[in-house]
Amino acid sequence: MKTIEWFRIIAFSLIGLVIMLWGQPLLYRSQFGIFATKKIGSIEGWIVNFYIPGAMLVFGVCVASTLLWYFLAARAQPRTAGDRHQWQLVWMAILFLPVLSIGLALYLYNYKNEAVLSRATLFILDAAFLYWFITATSSPKELMYAPPGAFTLRRLPLFRD
Repeated sequence: MKTIEWFRIIAFSLIGLVIMLWGQPLLYRSQFGIFATKKIGSIEGWIVNFYIPGAMLVFGVCVASTLLWYFLAARAQPRTAGDRHQWQLVWMAILFLPVLSIGLALYLYNYKNEAVLSRATLFILDAAFLYWFITATSSPKELMYAPPGAFTLRRLPLFRD
């Protein structure tokens, strides 16, 4: 377990949290395009009672999934290409948890079917950042290329170990 991997996981998780709890509510407050919410009386009340709890559910599950992947991958000892392929399947199985959390957040924190498309879009982008991007840039050495697209990201100077 490298310090730089932990630093990336923590830093990118905090960036994701700021985007979810500060940046995305600004989009709803602006009432621009798909973020316009006509049926909602108080936009602030809707954000606090419906958007934030759903976003926190998605955030928590995505970060927990990322940590689960990291701890499993750190203990892995793949010896063959077949072993690495099995670990890609594990990564995809863990991906099911963030996807499930998006559906659950949209179902549990729904108000008159308002802003479902925009919330679903934002939650998908959040999950992509919080699970895919973080695991693609911060997986342990033995499985650093297991997440899809990790090879391309790891070639960038910022993510080279």
